[in-house]
Amino acid sequence: MTGWAAPRRAAHGDRWTPRDLGVERLQLFVEPRNTASARIAEDVGFRWEGLLRGWRQVGDRRRDMAVHAPLNTDRPADDRAATAN
Repeated sequence: MTGWAAPRRAAHGDRWTPRDLGVERLQLFVEPRNTASARIAEDVGFRWEGLLRGWRQVGDRRRDMAVHAPLNTDRPADDRAATAN
């Protein structure tokens, strides 16, 4: 759900938090080399939280995954961008 909910809402210019979806927190796991997905996640309000080493089996190898997550107490991404400048 995470990979679809955030980008689709952001594409329509919506401001949102996990509270809008009725959850406390969303998580997104991205391979560290996938910088485009990580950048999009951060643009729509997911905050980088850390790296889980060898966390997921992909094919015949264990892969590291970066964790990104917004909490329902976070301000929408647009608010953070406006106050950071």
